This record gives sequence, C-alpha cells and structure tokens, in this order.
Amino acid sequence: MTTFTVPGLDGITLTATYDPEQSWMRLEGHDTSGALVSASGFAITSEPIEPIVITPEPPQPEGFATDTPP
Repeated sequence: MTTFTVPGLDGITLTATYDPEQSWMRLEGHDTSGALVSASGFAITSEPIEPIVITPEPPQPEGFATDTPP
C-alpha cells in the first residue's frame, strides 16, 4: 500500500493498493474526515499496451448529483 497527496487536491489523501493475483490496482481518495471521495481500478499487465486517450468529464453544474435518478 502506498499513500500520497497531489498538489491541487487539498485535503485528499490517495491510497494505492495492488492485488498481484488478479493483476489489479485500486486507487482510493479520502478527504480529511476519512470519507471516500474517489475510487478507481486499473488492470495491470506486464505486456506493452497501446496508449489510451483519457478525456476528463466536463464540469457539472452546481447542485448536480450523479446518484439522483432523473
């Protein structure tokens, strides 16, 4: 397990863990109160892969909730 912070993400601590049996890395972000605010999973391979384009989501309007049904 590795824990680190990123400049610009004030108050968020990121923790990376790796499961070698499943070749899976998990990255979790927690705020200063310990609440989970971000989580991502990554498949890891020892074989070279093609570059992947990663496009951030556009900013959401204030009050937008992703877990609220339409």
